[in-house]
Amino acid sequence: MVKFMALLTMISNVAPLISPTAGSAVTTFTSWIGVFISLGILGLLLTGITIWGINESLPVEQRIPSNFKEMLRNYGSLLRNRSFMGYALVNGILFSGVFAYVAGTPFIYQNMYGISPQLFSVLFALNGLGIILGSQLVKRLAGRIDERRIFRIGLLLAFITTAAVLIVVLTHGPFVALFIAIFLFAAAIGMIGPVSFTLAMESQDHIAGSAAAVLGTL
Repeated sequence: MVKFMALLTMISNVAPLISPTAGSAVTTFTSWIGVFISLGILGLLLTGITIWGINESLPVEQRIPSNFKEMLRNYGSLLRNRSFMGYALVNGILFSGVFAYVAGTPFIYQNMYGISPQLFSVLFALNGLGIILGSQLVKRLAGRIDERRIFRIGLLLAFITTAAVLIVVLTHGPFVALFIAIFLFAAAIGMIGPVSFTLAMESQDHIAGSAAAVLGTL
């Protein structure tokens, strides 16, 4: 499962990193309104694929009754599970780092370091390679190294690179150091994401849908 999650994490985490570049490409052919029109069309397309193109794979006899009371019971069970919530919170905090990066780097890169908008778009997209490298590393290490060890290594890398980014920004250190630290943080995301999801889900097969919903919400 961890190898599949590594691929899925790579795809889902690269998307917000390359989306500004994609948005810039759309606005070269149309106005800002075209970005929202494109998103609307894409949303309708994905909705149609979900409704008519994806069938339920779980056998009928294994399905859990879909009612509000059962749903609350499942969520309550998950929220009381310390192991599940530990991995889920790490996953959520990790994503908060991604959104902090997306929101903060335009100001830091362009206002503090004078990076041009064109170069910023390139550097922004390059960090997506960090996630790809981290995810690919997990795929190679899965089965050779214990998943919890990979998880701890990824957490350590994320902690070190986050501290490095903070120090470089506060001291207005060299831009190269900042970019390398952010790139390695992206690699840590690629490592931690699939492993934390897999470890959180490993004992929740009976309520996998509810567990995935909690992970997605956080």
